[in-house]
Amino acid sequence: CEQMLCRSGVIRTCGRVDHGDAFMDDDPMERARGITVFTEQAALEWHTESGEPLFVTLMDTPGHVDFSGEMERALSVLDAALLVVSCVEGVQSHTATLFKLLQKRKIPTIIFLNKTDREGADVSRVTAQMRRLLSGDCVLMAGDVREALADCAKREDYLDGAYRAFLKGALFPVLAGSALTGTGVDELMRAIAALCKTDWASRESLPFTGQVYRVRRVGGVRYAYVKATAGVLRVRDEVSTVRGMQKVSALMLPQGGKLTTLGELSAGRTAAVAGLDVRPGERIGAELTEDRAELVPLMSVRVEPVPPLELTALLAHLRELEEEDPLLAVTPEEGGVSVGVMGAVQIEILETLLKTRFGDEVRVLPPHVLYQETIDAPV
Repeated sequence: CEQMLCRSGVIRTCGRVDHGDAFMDDDPMERARGITVFTEQAALEWHTESGEPLFVTLMDTPGHVDFSGEMERALSVLDAALLVVSCVEGVQSHTATLFKLLQKRKIPTIIFLNKTDREGADVSRVTAQMRRLLSGDCVLMAGDVREALADCAKREDYLDGAYRAFLKGALFPVLAGSALTGTGVDELMRAIAALCKTDWASRESLPFTGQVYRVRRVGGVRYAYVKATAGVLRVRDEVSTVRGMQKVSALMLPQGGKLTTLGELSAGRTAAVAGLDVRPGERIGAELTEDRAELVPLMSVRVEPVPPLELTALLAHLRELEEEDPLLAVTPEEGGVSVGVMGAVQIEILETLLKTRFGDEVRVLPPHVLYQETIDAPV
């Protein structure tokens, strides 16, 4: 993300997640831990080989399994995905899970083999592993294939076929390089320009429809992050939701951790919308449906208030966090609250959020695994 933002002029120098200065990871908890916890996004633009400007909304989602719920919520609004795989560690179990989710949602996917500069990196080995564990349609963009993608203006015959195969999930282009040194990033951006084409302008005349994929509070204001899938939305417009008609009080453009005023939200674009009581996964406007999560919490923890904190106050605070992360599945219990989590790191982040946002002192009991029972055989 840093390399692409730098090449498109959004930032001057590349930061690093592990150094705590990445543009997309501005939250203090992310900078302290050197990992991505929350999905952030940025609008960027660059010129293609043919000289035409290309507008891209880049979403940086967590790679850590503990925050896979945050990642999955972003999948509902992607036109295409960039799956990053380490050239050293190769395909891990979580990589396979992500790939299955992308396939199930029919999201065209480009794969970037990262860290080719590290000792032990092996492009051939990991490519073969991906073809075995992910899909036989993973194709390394090397030699003539990469030149064809880069020279899109002259090779429409090849690109047309590659583009169709990419869209229907019959081709997963694989590029290799290093995000740290910038190797392979230019080729990646050329591949994005050649393959990730959309025609959202043709849907602007339709009634407004939007997909909610995130809820976030900034400066005491509750924002619903929405991608417009049809029509145009403006400030003071009334929009239909599952909780009735609601009025838009503000439209903001997310750029990293900052929000700037936006005039209107048109089809294909995203915005942080104030004034709407909606939840991640809900559709608003002309289509009122809800996107159900595939992932479920692996564990449950009991959170208890430490006096003078009252249980009712703790429950209210956890309910607020549940609006932002529905997978928390908050359930009141005698003397405490049960919360769904994915792992130990998420538990630590939850404790930090309760402390920094609300000033809550809590006691978190050891987690226990959530088991699912199913019918073994007909009876």
